[in-house]
Amino acid sequence: MPTIKLDTKKEFSYKLKFANRTNRLLVAGFRAGFVVRDSVTASGAAGYKFGGTHTLGASKTAVELAGVDTATPPAITKQLYQDFIADLKASGREVLTVDEARATGGYAKLGMTEKSDTKESNFLQDRVLSVYTPEERPLWWEDGNQIGDKSPLAIGNWKALGSMSVDLNAVGLAPTYLISFAELESSGNKRGLFPGYGTGRVKAAAAPNLSIFQPGTKMLAVQFKKKIAGDMANVQLKKTVVVGDFGTKMVTLGESDNNNAARAGLLGLAGATGSQGIFAAAGASRSSQVWAVRTNPGHFTAYSLAALREVNKAYIEALKLGPAK
Repeated sequence: MPTIKLDTKKEFSYKLKFANRTNRLLVAGFRAGFVVRDSVTASGAAGYKFGGTHTLGASKTAVELAGVDTATPPAITKQLYQDFIADLKASGREVLTVDEARATGGYAKLGMTEKSDTKESNFLQDRVLSVYTPEERPLWWEDGNQIGDKSPLAIGNWKALGSMSVDLNAVGLAPTYLISFAELESSGNKRGLFPGYGTGRVKAAAAPNLSIFQPGTKMLAVQFKKKIAGDMANVQLKKTVVVGDFGTKMVTLGESDNNNAARAGLLGLAGATGSQGIFAAAGASRSSQVWAVRTNPGHFTAYSLAALREVNKAYIEALKLGPAK
């Protein structure tokens, strides 16, 4: 297993100026997301003098997680949550219970989300997630969370958490984690430099590298002095962290290639190999691959917990780095 170490000051952004107004913490939400299917695309296009473009090459790679049973992600979530609570207490903070939260008026105002094993996410192509929360915790999302179901204008849950923080004299926390089984690479969408005949080299690829995703890995912190207003901040991972291979095997599930670029090559206009190549206006080359990243529950659990425990440490260190009361 590779050494996994996250530097809180370098790899996370945070401004928790209110973190130490009180020693009491309320973990009001806890969400762990696991990517189970993902894809990446790339395309190349030629420019034309009179406007418009022709797509000359396109490639898509899709990957699916295989070999991990349905019991593994919730078990990882449960252990990660227990570790987080234990580490918060070990740092010297008082951690309030679920029952204490339920006794507040703010708890009843939380807009809950129906628990579901999988959900589609549109923030990056056709990514599919499995989202879990501990059994004793409700699933809810704050406004603007990219893997949640609340719009940036839906501030009801933020206000509900603030209300709970007033009733309990506590800082309300709601950490989110997002981990993927694959590292994706794309050459993006490119246009040719010249009118008439443009060239573009396209590539869409995947590697079986466990990754902590930036878009969904963050912790919401809220502390209100009054029930209608207060402070809010996020401890946010700045960019995706690639952990590395976790004992996997790549298996091809499907592959297609229309060979248009190869035909263009026969005409002396372009050449192409597989999903990469140089394309010309003679025709578009489109290829797609579907892969399964096969592992086992033991490997997936060990590597996921090792990576996500580092996120736990970063969240807690960010609380410590907040200025004293």
